[in-house]
Amino acid sequence: MKIAIVAKQFSRTGGGLEHYASSLVRGLASRGHEVHVYARTWDQPEEPGVHYCRVPSMKKPAWLQALTFHWGVNRVLAGQTFDIVLGSGVVLFYPQHLYRLSGGLVVEWLRRRYPVRGVRWAMMLARPVFLVNSWLERRLLSGRVRHVIANSIRYRNETVRHYGVPNDGITVIYNGCDPDRFHPDRSGHRRRAVRRQHDFPDEAVVLLFVAQNFKLKGLVATMEAMPAVLRKNPRVWLMVVGKDRPGRFQALARRLGIDRRVIFVGAKDDVEEYYVGADILVLPTQYDPFANVCLEAMACGLPVVTTQINGASELIQDGKNGYVISESTDTDMLSDRLCRLLDPVHRQAFGRAAAQTASRYTLEGHLVEMERLCDRIRTGERPARELRASLVPLSPEMTVHRKYQALLERHHLHTFEALMGYDEGTMLKDRKGKRVFQLRLEWKGEPVVLYLKRHRLPLSWRDRVRFGFGRPVVTEGGREWRNILAFHDGQVPTVVPVAMGERVRAGVQESFLVTRGLEEYESLERLGPKRFSPPLTTDLIAEKRALIRAIAELTTRMHWKRMCHRDYYLSHIFVRRGTSTTGALAPDIRFIDLQRVLIRPWFWSRWVIKDLAALNYSVHALGLTRTDKLRFLDAYHGTDSRDRSLMRAIQRKTDRIARHDRHRAVSA
Repeated sequence: MKIAIVAKQFSRTGGGLEHYASSLVRGLASRGHEVHVYARTWDQPEEPGVHYCRVPSMKKPAWLQALTFHWGVNRVLAGQTFDIVLGSGVVLFYPQHLYRLSGGLVVEWLRRRYPVRGVRWAMMLARPVFLVNSWLERRLLSGRVRHVIANSIRYRNETVRHYGVPNDGITVIYNGCDPDRFHPDRSGHRRRAVRRQHDFPDEAVVLLFVAQNFKLKGLVATMEAMPAVLRKNPRVWLMVVGKDRPGRFQALARRLGIDRRVIFVGAKDDVEEYYVGADILVLPTQYDPFANVCLEAMACGLPVVTTQINGASELIQDGKNGYVISESTDTDMLSDRLCRLLDPVHRQAFGRAAAQTASRYTLEGHLVEMERLCDRIRTGERPARELRASLVPLSPEMTVHRKYQALLERHHLHTFEALMGYDEGTMLKDRKGKRVFQLRLEWKGEPVVLYLKRHRLPLSWRDRVRFGFGRPVVTEGGREWRNILAFHDGQVPTVVPVAMGERVRAGVQESFLVTRGLEEYESLERLGPKRFSPPLTTDLIAEKRALIRAIAELTTRMHWKRMCHRDYYLSHIFVRRGTSTTGALAPDIRFIDLQRVLIRPWFWSRWVIKDLAALNYSVHALGLTRTDKLRFLDAYHGTDSRDRSLMRAIQRKTDRIARHDRHRAVSA
């Protein structure tokens, strides 16, 4: 595969994000992929299979660097063709295929750092980089990325909750470490070399803290827990590895009276030697999607003490291979867990269990999972790409799907005039300049059902102004054609487009749309009452629940891609009829009538509520229970079914739709 990996700084000497990007690039290149690295700076020599490209961006201020890097990435990627484009960490740009949440969510980090909303907004205004990064993150994770990778279940759930990512739009892939570099061989000479370098006695118990941001990763809490640990065993040392400035932390150590038991060794490229020389890794981080140092330490046979907010805590079995504390500020709990590990027998048993756990999370295994995901994303995109490639212009006014071109030519329907003048099919609708026909054609001895929507409408004053200034007029047929293609691009199932034509002349817009019929499908409005009328058997109840979940998940995907149907009734949701031996309905669903679809509209939440309310209004015919509706909300991008404000908003809009329909019925 031809893969582009985007990183602001590409370096092996940086923090966990930089180390990960470097390992990923080398690993993918070694497996035969063509890797292109797009970065502001890099400090690595050219390698076989790896190509570097500089992204122009400003260095300061930070907020302008974030914006110009986003613009620069899009500029250098323009015209390039890659199977996969992957961004990682806080490299926020769009569009892209894969985004790896290595650095966590900006919105979640801001809420944890500044819990009070007013303070949070004040800090965002005072430091515009927060505002820019949260804006880019919101736009990226609102459907402008094909797939999201989370490195822990906790942050997967947070992403779903904040941004409504569908279940099939996010995958958890844990980090991996290199077993050749990080392994439990704690041979005497390696261990003695590190300990002698820093004058540790042979009987000393060395706590290791590894981070680039000492405050965020909990060094203050670690140092505040040290006095209680030293009272338990006065031969305990704390060794701090990382490039952060130690000044204020050294002052804190002096105030706590532990300055003779805390040493700062700076940043180290050979951090694995320090794992070998230490006895326990402590990292009471305040926020971390997955601290890779925890996995590395476990692979080297160290028990780990960290916080629940750390995604790496999901690999720790509390009380078996390490300890997980609830909050980084709970220094009493932290010191208690550290004191438990002062017993050498206890500590060694934990270390062996930690190494066994870490052995399942190798860099090679991580690369295999990444390759599988990349291949799945590329395969999922193929139908939409092939559809786009199959559309050919027959004239300036008409576009046709190549697969159906011969069929239309055989029946003399391959011109704009022929389809605009066609009236031999079964007319299904004739209203306000719109006519809908069903065409039953024959091709190679097989019947083919097509639907023709034809529009002939006077130009509105807005369209007249646009047309007068030489701007294209959006016709009804052209709008639905583009919406259908957008649904295919977003992998939201809909009809197959066959042909489209549009023309504007003499103050009139003329357009048509031809789509393939759904012969094996039927609308839920007609099929549902027949299928799910009480009493229901156990199999039918299970079938109904599977259908509810499938519709909820597709609704999630549609809304995540920032597309609102605006006519989201059961009559526009088609389900494949049962074809199995049991006759059960397979949850194979298609959405139709996309003429009024809005893509990325203003007042987004208003249109989402309208879609959900229209669906809620139309399901009365199915006889759904309140529990069924709560199941839908639970499956709808992880929405909490107890979210009373959402339920009230949906019900208010449902009531307005019902009143509008009653008024129309009375007027008719």
